[in-house]
Amino acid sequence: MMQFKPFMFINRLVIKKEQYVVYDQLFHKGVNIIRGKNSVGKSTLMEFIFFALGGAIPIKQWKPTALLCSEVFIELNINNEIFTLQRNVSTNTKEGMRIFQGKLENFSIFDSLSFPYSSTDKKKSFHNNLIEIIGIPETKSGDSSFINFHQILRLIYTDQLTSVSRIFREEDFDSNLKRETIGDLILGITDVDILSKKLELMKIDKELNSKIQDIRGFLNLYQDFQKKEDIELSISENLEKINNLSHSLEKFSSLQLSENDLNQVEFQRNLLAKYLEEKNQKIEELNNNNFEIIDSEEFVKSLRNRLVNIHETEKTLNILTDLEFSHCPSCFTRLAVEKVDAICKLCGTVHDKDYESPTYRIRKNIEFQIGETISLLPYFKKLSAKLEDEIVRLNTLIENCKTQILLLEKPQSGISVEQKKNLLEIGSLKQENIHLTNKLIQLDKFYKLQEERDILQITFNDLDDEIKNSIAKTEFTKKQKEALIANKTLELIKKDLDREESFANAEEVTFSFSNDTIKVDGISLFSASSTALLKTCFKIAILIASCENATFIYPRLALLDNIEDKGMEEERSQNLQKIIVKESEALNVEHQIIFTTSMIDPSLDNEEYCIGNFYTSDNKTLKSL
Repeated sequence: MMQFKPFMFINRLVIKKEQYVVYDQLFHKGVNIIRGKNSVGKSTLMEFIFFALGGAIPIKQWKPTALLCSEVFIELNINNEIFTLQRNVSTNTKEGMRIFQGKLENFSIFDSLSFPYSSTDKKKSFHNNLIEIIGIPETKSGDSSFINFHQILRLIYTDQLTSVSRIFREEDFDSNLKRETIGDLILGITDVDILSKKLELMKIDKELNSKIQDIRGFLNLYQDFQKKEDIELSISENLEKINNLSHSLEKFSSLQLSENDLNQVEFQRNLLAKYLEEKNQKIEELNNNNFEIIDSEEFVKSLRNRLVNIHETEKTLNILTDLEFSHCPSCFTRLAVEKVDAICKLCGTVHDKDYESPTYRIRKNIEFQIGETISLLPYFKKLSAKLEDEIVRLNTLIENCKTQILLLEKPQSGISVEQKKNLLEIGSLKQENIHLTNKLIQLDKFYKLQEERDILQITFNDLDDEIKNSIAKTEFTKKQKEALIANKTLELIKKDLDREESFANAEEVTFSFSNDTIKVDGISLFSASSTALLKTCFKIAILIASCENATFIYPRLALLDNIEDKGMEEERSQNLQKIIVKESEALNVEHQIIFTTSMIDPSLDNEEYCIGNFYTSDNKTLKSL
């Protein structure tokens, strides 16, 4: 069978109460039927699967029997890599998760990685990690919140408590925009490039607004705005005046100073030495800090290159694994053809069917280092800006000290009024140059802000145009994929028994992820059992469409609880079961369907389709509870 990625199949589910195993079941690809009488725990198993995969279950929806359990494990085949997820059973709707790369039987607390439900500054959530492992692009809904894996599970999993007329599992704080985003995501019409560009656009927009606010703040603070050339000219003219005035005072430099003046000069010289030492320290700190920034950025770059290399290595290994040799590369003798996938085509070694990559923990550790390093960069950059301001302040103090020393060393007695005026003018000109130099520094920052704003604005406009053009192109693809699902749903409901005239004579099925509705010829109101059947057919149609079109970003998994929900008669339920099995067997792409029923069709009641026992009041799903 072919494989369309992404895919996620359940291999095994284990539920424990402390050290006791109360449920342990293997699953297979294709159809898995959990059957039994009513009220024996079939829905509880489906809720545990939903929870184990990362779903959030409100306190009021936990069954008392389920809360007697302590933890749940689920082994998954995700794109041919084996992962085991572990969650503690809790009324906390934001319970975390442990992720282990390997089989459930080898699970270890020490070798697994613990992730919170929600991301923090230092650690990504398990949702982020699952989405990354599966290969679903990270995206945001219109309210800027990330679409986590729980949201995707709301479409994969059909539960009993949600109204049968709704597509998604019901929850508080839902929105049309969120549902539409999830729908677009699984259809694969929100392309990875568009998603990354949208995230980049939001980041640029935030930076652009920040630059605009900084520019406005500068203009409000410096209302006597001057051009850089004018300020530089004023500084140059002042320096020339200072030089000329200083020449006229040279002959007084050797005159005797009073004791008080000598003390003041000594004080100013000590102060000057102190400021110069502080300035040198700040410059050294600034250089070290700037080195940290450059070093951190290079470190992040090297780590990202390592991630790329690891990914490329995995791809190469996968390609080499698929190579088939017709002749021995050493002696060129023709090799016997071996059709078993688990046996090496060259040496004949038998391998485990499920490939386990050893790189998951390495990748996570590298990603953690990247996150940690990036989180420190804003601090270093802020510190550099602070040190630069400190150096500017010290330069001002240094110039003040020099001016004071100059004035003190030029005795006030015995000189002409004109020379006194020259001394005062020199001091005034130096103070003005300090002020102008500070203004020049601020003006350089202002020009830099303007330049950065202009670059950001151009980048924003170009990126916005690219996104709009890409979205326009995806509209046609979106309609095609929606038609594929709608037409398949129409085909499936027509195979129903002659119970709903509207289904038998239906001409069109339409649906809206945004409005959470499915309609047949514009009508969504049918009997409860017919609406339940329509919903099941729609969910199966999504899975079938994802197996016919490789560009769907859907895990090729359907979880359906109690397909004969809302009073469906036995004959109709069994017909629906046979429809599901027949459609599954007609597919040539690997997939998995898990559903529960209390009305198993006799022709399907066998190990090929059913898993576990036929559960009864004396033999419930969860043992020893």
